[in-house]
Amino acid sequence: MKRLIFSLYHLMTRIPVVGRLSVFALNLYRQLMGKPRLIYHEHRLVEALPRLPDRALYDKLAALNVVDAVRAVTADFYARLGIDPGAAPVMRILTRTRQDLFGDVDPERARHQGSVLVRFEAAWNLFQSGTTAPALETFRALLSDDALWRRARRNVYFREALVRSGEIVGRDAELSGDLETALNLYQRLVTVAGRGVIARRVALLLWRQGRIREAALWAERAIWSDHNLASQAVKHNAHLGRVTEILAKAGAESERGPD
Repeated sequence: MKRLIFSLYHLMTRIPVVGRLSVFALNLYRQLMGKPRLIYHEHRLVEALPRLPDRALYDKLAALNVVDAVRAVTADFYARLGIDPGAAPVMRILTRTRQDLFGDVDPERARHQGSVLVRFEAAWNLFQSGTTAPALETFRALLSDDALWRRARRNVYFREALVRSGEIVGRDAELSGDLETALNLYQRLVTVAGRGVIARRVALLLWRQGRIREAALWAERAIWSDHNLASQAVKHNAHLGRVTEILAKAGAESERGPD
């Protein structure tokens, strides 16, 4: 009966007017219960980004991480072609834009003083840039935060920060040969998010230890992807909008050529 009601509700949400009313009513109920609001993301209902005291800094760090990821992929692309990335016009534009729009962002300071999600984004920025020691320090601090574990059970954004932190710290333990610590961490994490990347780490670790039967039990859970919140988190990010405008303008000027 419960499954029938659940299926009927999701069928109703696919009808435009009824769907909006259903989500509105559900969010009223969730507000009364102290739960986060739901929004549509990739045709699914997920929790909304929670209110942050430093939301402006979070948005800027999230945008900076996207820009740095694009720069890294673009640089690798040119390097594989045998072209100096520094000579590529798009790399110069991205580098200049990064400095102009994000030059005032201090990830090192943010990882100490920011809210939980800001600290995670700051640590991720440092980790991606190769500054791994302070990043790992922050990831470990997040994993030792009992409040984050509780919030991760209620909100997908906190859950992703916890899972990604755990994945990085766990893999660092694996690389250092401390397989027991890695496995214990993964097994605790799957109580919060039991599918996707962490289930895959558990399966691989058990497989490498020769525990084939146990690894097989995790295989099905490992093939299901976790929510990818990257596109949602930056969906209405004004900083990324500005980056897009700059790149579009540069592209248009390049197509016109010199006057």
